Amino acid sequence: MNITPALLEKYYRGQCTADEKLAIEQWQQSSEIGPEVTLPPEIDKRALKQQLWAPLATDLEKARRLKRSANARIFWRVAACITLLAGLAIGYSSLNRKTGPYQNRASNDTYKTIRTEKGQKASITLPDGTIIKLNNQSELRYPEPFADTCRLVYLSGEAYFDVAKDPAKPFVIHTPTTRTCVLGTEFNLKAYPNEQVVLAVVEGKVVFGGVGNKQQGQPFSANQLGVYSTAGKIIRQTVSSLANHMAWTENKLIFDKQPLTQVIPIIERWYNIRIQLEEPALSQEKFTGEFNNPSLHFLLDRMAFVMKFDYTLDQQTVTIN
Repeated sequence: MNITPALLEKYYRGQCTADEKLAIEQWQQSSEIGPEVTLPPEIDKRALKQQLWAPLATDLEKARRLKRSANARIFWRVAACITLLAGLAIGYSSLNRKTGPYQNRASNDTYKTIRTEKGQKASITLPDGTIIKLNNQSELRYPEPFADTCRLVYLSGEAYFDVAKDPAKPFVIHTPTTRTCVLGTEFNLKAYPNEQVVLAVVEGKVVFGGVGNKQQGQPFSANQLGVYSTAGKIIRQTVSSLANHMAWTENKLIFDKQPLTQVIPIIERWYNIRIQLEEPALSQEKFTGEFNNPSLHFLLDRMAFVMKFDYTLDQQTVTIN
């Protein structure tokens, strides 16, 4: 059975036949996107569809209880979802067909990649007016121009986002494990490889969750933290201050009772160094301190005094004993 926006509208209004309802629910769980849409075999079509479908799941039950005007709003969101799925398929089918790895042959759109190395930061203004600050050893990838229905970017590492408001085009950030969706707000997103993903919302509202519909996205508002653990769980925290999460945007380092195993990667990225910890007992020792763009020697001296260790610095390698 062909799944169309008209059929989905009937489904949301509770007007489908038993066969139609079964077909739609099977479609939601299948990897099929549409009769004329194809994706290359390396793309997980089921995960792709579920990533876009997941934010609508909560609205499904709500819409059935609301009057027609509310149902219509939900319907148009679903229709936009189908359109976006088709658009993504067209874009994916064009990847790698030109010289650049992110060239979109169908629309001549090019994905632009901004990278920072250890010890570097960058500030970017996107075509829609969104301002992004990129922390050390991070990468941001985005299309020029954005699609008609969604502003989709990809992040590895850490970035602060001041998203330009556009109700017609949600701003979506994909990391390897999470999906963050906003209309216009300020927040920090930290998503380094092999670390838990941390969202810190400064202003507005953000929907934050795992990719592939592992866990449905949850709303977060100002002064809330969302932590997506390496086990795939979302943890919510309400805090009085986000200073330690935002400090890097002002060239400050703030540590708040953090174990040395968490402090070391931050210092390595900040100063472009490698740290060898020779004393395992120190790994879970916690460190607290606030520094305004300190030199490496200044920071290490203070840490050594507080945590009672010795260190040596040989070119770009620090050894802690």
